[in-house]
Amino acid sequence: MEYTEEEGLKILLEFQLFLKKYGKYYKEIPGAYEYIKQQFFVDISYGKPNDIIRSIIEELGLNRFLENDYYKNFIEYMKSETGIDKNLLEVGCGILPSLANRISKEQTCGSVTAMDPKVIEAYEGNIGIIKKEFTLDTDVSNYDLIYGFYPCQATTTMIKSSFKNDKDLFLEMCGCTHDVPREFASSQKIANKYHLYLRYLDYILEKLSSTDRTYEIIRHQGLDYQVVRTYKPKNFY
Repeated sequence: MEYTEEEGLKILLEFQLFLKKYGKYYKEIPGAYEYIKQQFFVDISYGKPNDIIRSIIEELGLNRFLENDYYKNFIEYMKSETGIDKNLLEVGCGILPSLANRISKEQTCGSVTAMDPKVIEAYEGNIGIIKKEFTLDTDVSNYDLIYGFYPCQATTTMIKSSFKNDKDLFLEMCGCTHDVPREFASSQKIANKYHLYLRYLDYILEKLSSTDRTYEIIRHQGLDYQVVRTYKPKNFY
């Protein structure tokens, strides 16, 4: 979106300060530092950033230049469906856990922990940091809700962990297509790979669901992709 010359200079200064503070962590990941330097102003001007740039825009408080405040939409929907005043674990937060930090600022109680093998451990925010990959063996006993915003490859593991550990789940899919077993794919008459992946997730969820824990896949206005949610039915409590 458009900004004045004065605003542009201010944004440039803030971005340079950001690189001075956190740039070395992006350099640890091949191509990441060069990418954010090349793409940052392109994405602000376009108003539709990808995930890595979106997290920086959030960190710098520049959401007003976006076509949509994606994090706001996600948080508001999460509030309405699950609530955020509880102990939360974000999986697949990426390098910069700015979504987790924003959620923590909106909590009246509870905590937020962000987990990713690439996350900046020295991140300055009121959140916990776990620099590890999320697996089925990850201890989630201290959390009330597992959530993710474009968690990518971790999606199926998050779903399985939710049922294995009886934990509520709330995630927005990333729009990518991931591993779908060949046998399952060949049994479906679906040409679109993303729709095939959705069907596969629905298949997994349906197999895992029970009277104790159920699920839904929803397309919510204001979000780009489907939300997967698992929860205990109201009549269970």
